[in-house]
Amino acid sequence: MFQVKNKETGQEYTVYAVGDEYLTKFLIYEDGHWKWRTIDDFVPVIVD
Repeated sequence: MFQVKNKETGQEYTVYAVGDEYLTKFLIYEDGHWKWRTIDDFVPVIVD
């Protein structure tokens, strides 16, 4: 698992799975549902 941040909202999410379609999609839990998102809308979060 790792964390990403939405580029527009700044909200951080934990990534639970990565899709096998060239690693361009990942699974997050948002608004009470599991959702597949594309990496284009997010940036990695660096954890100290």
